[in-house]
Amino acid sequence: MNRIETIKITSVLHAAYPIHYRGMTKAVAESMVELWQGCFLEKRYNRVGNALRAFILSDTKGFPPVPGQIKELMERMSSDTKIMSDMEAWATVRKAIRNSNYHAREEFDLLPELVKSVVVTPENLIEWAKLDSKEVSTIIQSNFIKSYRMTVERQKELARMPEDISKLIQSNRTEGIEKSENKN
Repeated sequence: MNRIETIKITSVLHAAYPIHYRGMTKAVAESMVELWQGCFLEKRYNRVGNALRAFILSDTKGFPPVPGQIKELMERMSSDTKIMSDMEAWATVRKAIRNSNYHAREEFDLLPELVKSVVVTPENLIEWAKLDSKEVSTIIQSNFIKSYRMTVERQKELARMPEDISKLIQSNRTEGIEKSENKN
């Protein structure tokens, strides 16, 4: 969003919540524009505007949103961020396990990226395929679901952050993984 679009967003906030912004000084208004522009710099104006409109229309408390609330709403409204439920993700892993004695690499490659990040390696699929089905259905499933939920939450947090900070965190995480692999 550019500065003019950000001013439009903050004007909508001012119009929708006039009591909250009554008596706002020019300096505070400028700070508000800078804050919102910094938070939504990489976002398209119409997506931010739609999320803000949805927030206002569903608001029953009478308090204006903070940028994080609008980012979360944008994420929920986005159709391109379909994330599997934990049970759907487990079902794909379970299916991959069934065929992993001989085709673990192929099955691993077919998994969605978030699921792959929890499974980690094709070798884990092989190990799980060798286990008793009760152990897979209880212990492995429980551990997978717990890890998957944390991974989804981490992914959602990264999606809410500005792009440059998100990339920095991801590159730091990748460097940490590479360093730990080099130690082994």
